[in-house]
Order: sequence, then C-alpha cells, then structure tokens
Amino acid sequence: MNNSKTQENKKLVGGRVLIEEKTLKRLLCDHYNDGFVIISANRVSEDLRQEIVSKRYAFLPVNFGYLEDGKHEYDSDIENTFEKFFAVFPFDNKNKKTQSIADVIKECKKWCAEYSQDSIMVNDGENVPYYWERNADSKRNVFAPDIKEWRPIDLLEKYSSEFLLHNKGIKDQQGISIKMYTDVQPPPGSWYYEMERTYEGEICMRIDRWEKCIENGWI
Repeated sequence: MNNSKTQENKKLVGGRVLIEEKTLKRLLCDHYNDGFVIISANRVSEDLRQEIVSKRYAFLPVNFGYLEDGKHEYDSDIENTFEKFFAVFPFDNKNKKTQSIADVIKECKKWCAEYSQDSIMVNDGENVPYYWERNADSKRNVFAPDIKEWRPIDLLEKYSSEFLLHNKGIKDQQGISIKMYTDVQPPPGSWYYEMERTYEGEICMRIDRWEKCIENGWI
C-alpha cells in the first residue's frame, strides 16, 4: 500500500473521518466559543438526533472506539467497538443565531433522563467543564484543579475515555488507543442530501472535501 493511500485510510474509515485537533478546528470554526454539551447516544442515536434537530441546535455526531496497541486506524476491528455521542451547541442553525447555553444544558439533562443515559458533560464557556450525573443529580469536575486550560478535543477525548471506563469495563487503558470519528457526506452529486443534513444542524463536510484536505496536508 502506498503512503498516500495509507494516510487516506487512517483518516477515512467506513465513511467516517478521524477526529484530531486539526479536524475538529476545521469542523467547528467558532461554534465552540459559547460552550457545548456532550451527551451519549447509547442505543438511541436516531431518536436523540431527532430531539436535537427539533430544537434546531447545531450538533456534531461522534463515533468513538478503541484499538489494541499495534493495530492501525484503518483496521475494521475498530468499528466493532463503536459507540456514539453528540456534541450539542447553542447555535440555531436555521436562523444563524446564538442561543442560550443554559437552555441547551436543560434540554440535554431532560434527554439524559428520558433516554436513560448516565451523564452529560457540560462546557458552558465560562466555568470549569463538569459532568452532570443523572442518578445522583450532581456535578463532578472533568479536570483536576491544577488544569487551567483545555481544548475542545480534550473534552471529546475525556468523555470517550470515561464512557469506556464506566460502560465497557475497560479500566486499564494503557494497552489501547481511543479513536474518534465523525460521519462524512456522500460524494459529489449529493448536493441536496448535504444541504438537508446541514439545514438540520449537523456539523459535517462532504467526503470529497475531506479528501482534498488530506491530500493537501490540511488535516
């Protein structure tokens, strides 16, 4: 396999693109400036997606899984471990207006209860990010007190790691690599489908654009 093809396969797996810091920045632009909430979609991804769409929030679907050390990102084994969460942003994608992060938190707490998800992660844009635990109705800081700065990618990685710990029983994560992917758009010629998903609030990009980014070394 030539180097360019290997690189492409590492970034694009099963119609999904690998989320790294550069990928996330290209996707989110300024979306994360006003905070966001992460909610798991364990067993209820389509139902939860429709709830988010009904509120017109912008959202990023994330598939995450793990590989044992020594295996490659393009190994299909990772798809067998996939779980899903949504990062939900206080942005009305239809009217192009910022909404209240407090309202997003309130709705995500409600969905967390309705769909029996364990917790949400809250980054309100001002305070230290925290988990809200549904069963205890309590907060728990995401980072230790000495951590003063964080990036959006840090929060996504932390949520993925915590989910694997509490829901998959993977306590020792030394021998595995956690990978995150987001869905890509169909190839050119699917302009209507692309616009429909974007109109619904999904933050995504068409596969040919991702291929161009990979080819030019932008991600």
